[in-house]
Amino acid sequence: MRRFPDALDEPVDRSALSFAYRPLSPAGAAWLHERLRGPPVLSAATRFAVAPERRDGLAPDETERLLRAWREEYAGRPAKWSARRELLHALLRHGFEEAWEAVAEPGARAAAVLPRVPSERGPAVARESADRR
Repeated sequence: MRRFPDALDEPVDRSALSFAYRPLSPAGAAWLHERLRGPPVLSAATRFAVAPERRDGLAPDETERLLRAWREEYAGRPAKWSARRELLHALLRHGFEEAWEAVAEPGARAAAVLPRVPSERGPAVARESADRR
């Protein structure tokens, strides 16, 4: 089973601007979500969170738990967590207000995520971010 999450990270089409990934089977999705139950330790949860969110699959409760863990484990250095883009995507997709705080964090690299979750607020935030550089 260790190879399962790695295989899920392989894009179906690398030529597209935003990679597309093969769908999860119901059993595969259940297996990943089972590993995200309860308070996550990010070092262990990262590989189980990325694959579902690349398919718009993280649930709001999973997203909220990951956000809390991210803030605790990476306080003062949020850009160091390798799954921050997927978490930001899930936050935006679920309409969490905290998403906009995460976008504003230095090193958030939100520009790649904002177009994938259209909103009225996104273009203004992207412009502000570009102006700060």
